[in-house]
Amino acid sequence: MPTIAIRGLRYLPVVIALGTFGITGCSQEGALKGAIPTFPATGAVTMDGKPFGPAKLSMQQVDDKDNKKPTVSLVVDSSGKITSVTTYKPNDGAPAGSYKIYLSNDPMTPAPPHPAIYNDKDKSDLTASIKDSGANEIKVDLKSSAGPMTEGGGGVPGIQNAPGGGGPGPGYGDVIPKNPGKK
Repeated sequence: MPTIAIRGLRYLPVVIALGTFGITGCSQEGALKGAIPTFPATGAVTMDGKPFGPAKLSMQQVDDKDNKKPTVSLVVDSSGKITSVTTYKPNDGAPAGSYKIYLSNDPMTPAPPHPAIYNDKDKSDLTASIKDSGANEIKVDLKSSAGPMTEGGGGVPGIQNAPGGGGPGPGYGDVIPKNPGKK
């Protein structure tokens, strides 16, 4: 038995070193190596001037033809307020530049009904700019006249009863009989 305990202690410095590296990481002050600097932003999303949300939007830099720059995620609450602008870690902001904005089809944050064109990053005409100094205010106004509307509600495609889904599909019938005991 003492041999097992001594053998186990032989690896203790390695375990401590790996644990310390795992906790502190290799970053300096939370910055990611090679990350493009980000700048804070706030804002609001409306449709025809009225608050639009909850929703999740994405921003892709206009000059990023080969998809090498990070996509920025925007989280919008039910009042249309942008509550988070995230590039690398929660609410860290966005790199400076000009952006195209489109709605993300996130089943966990289903958007209200909106023109389907805003789901396509290549066809959406929504834009924003982020500066490397001063306040960054993102104002997005969807136009209901931009094209055919989605049904909204989101959900997991093909699964009717998933969060945000459209309710029971055809053929499910009553889950609980209306008159139990009567035939």
